[in-house]
Order: sequence, then C-alpha cells, then structure tokens
Amino acid sequence: MVPESLKILAIDDIQDNLISLKAIVSDAFPGVRFISALNGLDGLEQASKEQPDVILLDIIMPGMDGFQVCQRLKSTEGTQHIPVIFLTALETDRSKRIRAVEVGGEAFLSKPIDELELKVMIQAMVKIKKVNLLLRQEKDRLAVLVAERTSELEKEFAAHRKAVEEKSLLEAQLYQAQKMESVGRLAGGVAHDFNNMLTVILGHSGMALMDMQPDDALFEEMREIQKAAERSADLTRQLLAFARKQTVAPRVLDLNETISGMLKMLQRLIGEDISLNWLPETYLWPVKVDPSQIDQILANLCVNARDSISDIGSITIETKNVSACTDTCARSSDFKPGMFVSLSISDTGCGMDKETQSQIFEPFFTTKAVGEGTGLGLATVYGAVKQNNGFINVKSEPGQGTRFTICLPRYQSMVETEQPEKSPETFMRGQDTILVVEDELAILKMTTLMLEKHGYTVLAANNPDEAIRLASEHKG
Repeated sequence: MVPESLKILAIDDIQDNLISLKAIVSDAFPGVRFISALNGLDGLEQASKEQPDVILLDIIMPGMDGFQVCQRLKSTEGTQHIPVIFLTALETDRSKRIRAVEVGGEAFLSKPIDELELKVMIQAMVKIKKVNLLLRQEKDRLAVLVAERTSELEKEFAAHRKAVEEKSLLEAQLYQAQKMESVGRLAGGVAHDFNNMLTVILGHSGMALMDMQPDDALFEEMREIQKAAERSADLTRQLLAFARKQTVAPRVLDLNETISGMLKMLQRLIGEDISLNWLPETYLWPVKVDPSQIDQILANLCVNARDSISDIGSITIETKNVSACTDTCARSSDFKPGMFVSLSISDTGCGMDKETQSQIFEPFFTTKAVGEGTGLGLATVYGAVKQNNGFINVKSEPGQGTRFTICLPRYQSMVETEQPEKSPETFMRGQDTILVVEDELAILKMTTLMLEKHGYTVLAANNPDEAIRLASEHKG
C-alpha cells in the first residue's frame, strides 16, 4: 500500500532521464506527484521543502555527485528519514554499490530501469519510510522518557546527597556538643575544687591583713599572696562561666543601650589604629541577661578581634531582630525555634581556617604566643551564651576576617523595672548564733574564724547529719 498523496523526488542532471522516470512512475502510481531536480543542490533544497516519500538519485552528476547528495540528506535532521534509491548505468561496478550503502542509501537500481522492479522498490521504500518515522517517533519518546527519568534520578541523588551531608553535619554538631559538654563538666569540676582552695587562701590572707599594719614586715608579701589568689579566682570564674555554673543576676536589657554605654571603653581597649563601628537595630527586642555577661562577651570578642588585626583595621558591632527561620541561629546543634536578638562582632583581621574554628571554644585553646593569652576568652563567651539559652556561630576564612554572631532569646514578658540600688549598710558586729554547714574542712574553719572575729557564735558542721544534731541540741 502506498499513500494517496505519494510524492517522488528524482535528481538527475539529464532532462531526458527525468522525463522518462516521470512517465514510468506516473504509470505505476496514478496520481503521484513527481518532483524533479537537475543538480544536487537543487535536489537538497527540494527534499527539505517538499518532504517526498522516496528519492530517486543518479550517481554521476557534475558539481555534487549522488553519493555526496545522499550523505548530506542522511546527515540532516529533516531529511535523514527519507529513503534513497540510487540509479546508475554502472551495473557491474561493485565498488559503487558498496559506496551507496556506506553513505546511507537504502536501494540500488541499474539503468535501463525495469518498470516493475522500480514499482516494487518504491512500494518497499514507502514502507521503510513509514517504519523509519515510527522508529523516529519511538526514539523521540524514549529520549523524553530517558531525560525525565534522568532528571528524577538526579533530583533523587541530589536529595540523597543533601540528606547524607545534613546527617554528617548533624553528627559533627552532636560530637562537638558532646565534647564541649564533657570539657565543660571537667572544667566546672576543676574550677569548683580550685575555687574552694582559693577561697581559703583569700579568706586567711584577708583576715591576716586586717590584723596587720602597712609597715609590718610581711604586709607586702601577704598583699602579693592576696593579689595572686584574686587573679587565680578570675581564671576560675572564667572556667565556671564556660561550664555555665557561674552565679548570674539576669535583668531585662536593651542591648543597644548596654552596648552604647561600653563603646568608649571598648575603643580604648582596641586602640586608636582600629576603628569601631556601631550598627544598632532601630527597634531592638529586649533580652534577659546578666549585664556583666554582656561585658564579658563584648570585651573578649573585641580583644580577640583586635589581636587578629596586624595593623590598621576595623571592628563592627551590630544588633538585629531575627526570626527562627534564619540560618544564623539554626546552625547550632541544639537550636530551638523562637525569636532572637542577634549580636554580631566582625573584624577585618587575618581570619581562621576550619580546623581552628572547630577548637576555638575549648578551654585553654589559643593561637597566641606563650604568655599572651589564657585560652579562656572564647570559652567564657561560649559558656555565657549557653547559660542564657542562646547560640553562637562563627564565620571566617583565612585572610577574610571573622564574624561572631550570638543569638539570645527575645524576652517577651512585661519589661521589668530596675530596682534602685540600696545604699550599702554599715557592717555591724553580731551577737547571734549561726549554723555553718560545709563539707570542705578548710573553708569551714576559715568561715568559722571570720564569723567569730565579728562576734558571732558559730555552730560548725561538716555534714548534714551533724548539722541536724547541732541544731536540735542548741537551746537558743
């Protein structure tokens, strides 16, 4: 079966051959539309424009021979599906037949043309074209399916890779949080025991100094002992801050107001060569924090920023209101949804690599030279932030500066009214009886001596059972 609107394109440089072909084809297929071209270029143009069902192509033509025309037809998207029948008088030339197959020809007929053979050949070519079109459509359909499935697989792979990356990130955050918690417990335990010993030293040195005159031979030595103990006590307070065990007195604060009151002190702290930029949020939400902890945080971060700047540079302090959907707070492993006030301190210093960033909050870790730092500054900041249910994030690259961002929970209750400070009362000597319970014998002894010096009667107990016994036996 051939289509009713059969179109045949014949390409031959001899007009008589074209007239002969038209007669044969018209006789075999009444109603056929016969299109002719006298050279290869015209034939290519007609093939692209008319989209014939079959092309009858002579081999030997001037300018562009039949092989070249067929090669162009089969390499062009719009004509590569059209079957080509080569026509030649070189019946015995085997190499021509091979060449015809190589360039994509579907059939080969020798001149003079046998009418019946041509008719059968054209009918076969029409079927081949139909099959070619079906194959092409199926190929296109499969190409679409493959593209869609490839896209789906790429999305699935990307989602899987993202899930793996998020899992790895969460595992790293969990490990870091567990490590910091373990270090915090250790630091807190050490600081607590060390603080007990310092309390004894400070207490006894203080009582000794009360009984001495400035011109006594040992007065200066005792004063130096007291100063050394006080400096050591500062270190233990920093350790306790990191372990979140320091005693705090949180108040509702406007961070903008608190920071504004510190700017002159901070500028003196960082020096004249470094400019201090202050970018406050216009309507900043309140937070509930111990003001001394804000002092600790700003002082430590500004000193660190100063030390990272080798010459002239700048430090920027910025406050903002942020919601739970921002990445700034959500990067922390123990992040909880809510509304936050962010405090950012950024500098133009030397920056840090990833390895350094993973250790900066650990107690006693420092990149400074021996004697230039205790390694407790950022540990103190970390502890103060965590003690106030906040989060801290650092962003830094070597040579690109550093930005610390702290998120503190927004205080949403009624604003507390600060009570005026009471004037200090004159210390009076006592006559009452005080029960002191302390498991550290050295502290128990020192506290007893101090209270007895001020006229109190002291019932000293080293454990709860003893305290209950003393209290029940006392008749006061």
